[in-house]
Amino acid sequence: MWKSLRHRLSLIIFLAILLSTFGLKLFNLRLQTIQMELQGEVLDLWVAKNTYQHYKGLGGRESFEEKDGLIMIFPQADKYAIVMRDMEFPIDVVWFSQGKVVDMAQNLPPEDKVEKDLTKYYPRQKASLILELPAGWISSHGLKIGDEIRLVEEEA
Repeated sequence: MWKSLRHRLSLIIFLAILLSTFGLKLFNLRLQTIQMELQGEVLDLWVAKNTYQHYKGLGGRESFEEKDGLIMIFPQADKYAIVMRDMEFPIDVVWFSQGKVVDMAQNLPPEDKVEKDLTKYYPRQKASLILELPAGWISSHGLKIGDEIRLVEEEA
């Protein structure tokens, strides 16, 4: 009887650890949100901050839905490329370094190509943030090199 009880208890503990680990993995894949201000407009953004989220980006979505865009956060500045992998709609892309626009690409079209043939869009300068916005946002808001993005502080 004790052997059976110990076996069940061990199985329950193992399953609890397994489910906890799986739950944490799913939580890390879920995109968090943040509000940032650019050109006087408050943007409600998804935040991609790990390798999987950077790779996935907006791929597979049919639209921006309820968000204004996606911001990718990198630990250090570099010339990070954007590809239109699994995209269903065109986007504008803005690269930032130290909170300032360092490069932009407008109206990037979706591509239906194999991975190795996807067009890579690189910034001219190193950046640590990449912002993906609906196509036409850059021109309709008059965004230019040197413009600043800032975090919107939550009110207490």
